[in-house]
Amino acid sequence: MTEISARTLFCLYRDTVARATSAILSKSDDEIAYDLFEEFDVGTHSFLHDESLARLHRAGLLSADGVSLSRQLRARWLALQEDHDWSIAEIRTHPAWQDLFAPGDAIMQRLGAA
Repeated sequence: MTEISARTLFCLYRDTVARATSAILSKSDDEIAYDLFEEFDVGTHSFLHDESLARLHRAGLLSADGVSLSRQLRARWLALQEDHDWSIAEIRTHPAWQDLFAPGDAIMQRLGAA
């Protein structure tokens, strides 16, 4: 099996993070559900995993600050999944979701895609 390039991994990482920013709140309920519970959930386990983050850092594609923010984003997502089944209305209004989106917003701003 061939390993994906660091550049491809970075693109997948960036796509994953972009799905968990405050910008998601302007989307439809169906888009929010899909982005978070389908795409972001899978990406969190793959592209925000410590091994992926370390590889991106070693390749010079992700700063130490970016690694730290990514770890925060992943940890907050995993914690939210333990609590209960969230409604889209709760995602739009509950402070815990704003806490999730904060590192995503910060990462995307640092990547120049605010």
